[in-house]
Amino acid sequence: MSTSINKDFFVLDQIKELLEKSNYSYNFTVHSVCQDLDLSRSTLHRKIKQLTDLSASNYINSLRLEKGFCLLLKRTKSVREVSENVGFSNPKYFSKLFLKKYNRLPSSYIKAKNQ
Repeated sequence: MSTSINKDFFVLDQIKELLEKSNYSYNFTVHSVCQDLDLSRSTLHRKIKQLTDLSASNYINSLRLEKGFCLLLKRTKSVREVSENVGFSNPKYFSKLFLKKYNRLPSSYIKAKNQ
């Protein structure tokens, strides 16, 4: 694997670390990533798109959804609490993206796990 590709994968790791350090804050945005990594928005988008086939914001949302999925597995929080804990201000939007990614609403996932 080329050094350039390794650096690009490192960017993905850095984004994940920054998101975790921000504690999945609502304020964690593509703009803040660009500032923290000293990259232009277009460069960041190109690197992420090349590796994940997602836009930068969709990649960040994907990381948020994965964390939300893990929190739902613990079955200690409501969908609203989970959505807020992973940086979505709107639980309906969280549910919409969750459904798109996992083919199931988070609420139905919780019900199935509790049976």
